[in-house]
Amino acid sequence: MNHIQALQAVLDYIDDNIKNPITADMITAQSGYSAYYCSRIFTETIGIPMMSYVTWRRLQYALYDLSNGKKVIDVAMEYNFETHGGFTKAFVHWFGFPPSLCRLRLTVNPPSKPNVKILANKFSGGNAMNPHIIE
Repeated sequence: MNHIQALQAVLDYIDDNIKNPITADMITAQSGYSAYYCSRIFTETIGIPMMSYVTWRRLQYALYDLSNGKKVIDVAMEYNFETHGGFTKAFVHWFGFPPSLCRLRLTVNPPSKPNVKILANKFSGGNAMNPHIIE
């Protein structure tokens, strides 16, 4: 299995188990690599750590549910956030607005299946900076 296939298996596992408790060990078991190596190639390819990706992905699903009228506390518990405050803090961090605003006028499509090639370096901000000294 090459890196792309292993990472796609990891992404599929995360999406298939988005409402269940997920640990890094459970995720890396899907890749066939060691936890360290899988975590490293995930971060290098996708641009963020695995567990941050899990949180981001859960919040995408939560955003969709909130836009369909579900209560914030119900969505927070459904996607395994321990507290309403923790959910709100993560939501504001990733989206820039509180989850309570989603119910007002936001229309969101359900999240599509992730693809490694599309997600590659999505979170890295594009071009890397190459500083140099000019004399």
